[in-house]
Amino acid sequence: MKKHRSYLIPVVFTALSTISFCSLSANAASTLAQFSGFYAPPAINGSFAALPESQNGVRAKSTTDYSQVLVSSSVSLQLWGVTGSQWSTGGSNCTLNSSNSSVNYVIVYNIEGGNFIHNKVRSQGNSYNYAGLKFCSNSQYNQTYVSGSWRPDLP
Repeated sequence: MKKHRSYLIPVVFTALSTISFCSLSANAASTLAQFSGFYAPPAINGSFAALPESQNGVRAKSTTDYSQVLVSSSVSLQLWGVTGSQWSTGGSNCTLNSSNSSVNYVIVYNIEGGNFIHNKVRSQGNSYNYAGLKFCSNSQYNQTYVSGSWRPDLP
C-alpha cells in the first residue's frame, strides 16, 4: 500500500500543476489589458498605426469569440490576426462588421461595457494565434489620443 501511495503523490501533483497552468493560459486572452498614451494618426494619412507590443498591442487569441475594446475616444479600429507575438511576424486585417462581412475598419466609441469587435482571427482558414489592434483618428487633420483596455477573447 505504501508503494502505491508514493507513486500516486507525484502523479497527482503533476496533474494538478498541469491543470493550473492550462487554466492560467486559457484565461490570459480573456483578461482586460490596459493601454495608454497612444496617438492615432489623422485620417488624411490614410494609414492605421499599430498599438505597440509594450502597450499590449498584440495578444494571444484562443477562440473565435468577439474581441472587446474599451476606448477613451471615438476612433477607427482594425483588428488584425498576427502570426506571432510581435507585429514584425506579419498578419492581416481580420476586422468584420456586425453582419460578419470583411471591412477595412470599424468605428469604436467610448461606451460603458466597451465595443464587441467581430473578427476572423481564429476562423477556419486563418492560422493566427494572436490578435492586434490598429487605430486611426476619425478626424481628417488631427491625431486622437487613445487610452483604454481590451481583451482578444470574452471571459
